[in-house]
This record gives sequence, structure tokens and C-alpha cells, in this order.
Amino acid sequence: MGTRVSLSDLQAGDVAELPSPAQPPAVLVVEDECDVMKLIEYNLVRHGLRVREATSVAAARESLDGALPDLIILDVLLPDGSGFELCRELRQAPRTAEIPIVFVTASSEPSDREEGIAAGASDYITKPFAIRELTAKVNTYLKERGRHKTGRELLKFPPTLSGDGLQNGKA
Repeated sequence: MGTRVSLSDLQAGDVAELPSPAQPPAVLVVEDECDVMKLIEYNLVRHGLRVREATSVAAARESLDGALPDLIILDVLLPDGSGFELCRELRQAPRTAEIPIVFVTASSEPSDREEGIAAGASDYITKPFAIRELTAKVNTYLKERGRHKTGRELLKFPPTLSGDGLQNGKA
């Protein structure tokens, strides 16, 4: 069950950012490689999520000036700046500090992974990546935020493949 918010808890401007209960979660994908962007977008949309695209740090900032996403997928190497710096910036801003950020990047050195986590990322996935791993991690972070479907609904796994030990939904 999600957290209940009363109108007296809201501040000016907050109401515009509250998602409609009927709306699926939104993911902002910040990726400059078109093929990678399309692969991620296709799979997230296929699993019932709304996807917004940004191909640069500047475009990501502009997108975040509007309604906030429920999760951000972020590349490290962007044409106009560093994903690490954007992540740090988002963690320092109260408005965006709690949004899960998952790096998906070709930067695979252990020091890059450490920098990503130190910058505030929730997770760090290196390219090439398995799309099922990414969608499972997205589901996990959305679940933690309370804006999700169950893993079986989001990922459309048959009960016997869900990994939860259930056969046809029964223990």
C-alpha cells in the first residue's frame, strides 16, 4: 500500500507533480546512443511503463523541470557532460534526491562503478547488458518507491519462471 498524503501535507506546486493513480510509472532515459535508447524504451514500454527520452545532460535537466519521473536510467558518457555530475546534482536537490538512478554505461572499470555509486546511483549496469536484468532492476526500484506492478505483472513472467518458488501461483 502506498503512502497516503493529505492536502495539508502538500506545498505550493506539489499537486502538479502527483501522478494519477491510473498512470503507469514514468522512467526518464538519458542516453545518447540511439540504438541503446530504442532498446531500453521498447522494453520498458512493452512492460507498461511510460518513457521520456533525453540525449544529453541539458535535455535531462530540461525534462526534470517538468513532472518528475519515478526512476532515471542514466549513461555516464554524454555529449555535453558527465552522468556522474548529473547524478550528484540530482542527489543534492531536494526535489530529485529520492528518485532512483540506474547507470547503464560502457564505463566498466571498477573505479567508474565506485564513482557511480558514490555519486548516489541506486545501481550500475555495464554495457552490453541483459535487458531482462535491467527491467528486473527497474521493477525493484519502482517497487521500493511504491509505484509498481508486481514483478510477474511488469515483466510478464509465467509463475514458474518468476524465481519466487511458486508453481502456477501456489507454494
